[in-house]
Amino acid sequence: TKAYRSYKVSTVNGAPFWVGRHFDVGDRVAAEVGRNGQYYIDHVYALKLTIDRGTDPKWTISIGDDGAEDEPGAMLARQVGHLKNIVQAIGVSS
Repeated sequence: TKAYRSYKVSTVNGAPFWVGRHFDVGDRVAAEVGRNGQYYIDHVYALKLTIDRGTDPKWTISIGDDGAEDEPGAMLARQVGHLKNIVQAIGVSS
């Protein structure tokens, strides 16, 4: 298995960057997590916009592959689903 790190960072558009204008999914970004002056650099894997009446719209940015954090049962179910699709495709093509 491969070691990995992933982070979720929340920000408001325009403070100081704009999602979609300065970066998007797949772009490589650097984010300071905490106040220790250390930056983490990886690709943006997901963006989620949260809109609420009482607050400004807020973006949650997934930096790094957070899919590796899935439960083993979820990974197994996904692999079984892929296997079923392969078997069905072979059965249809023959």
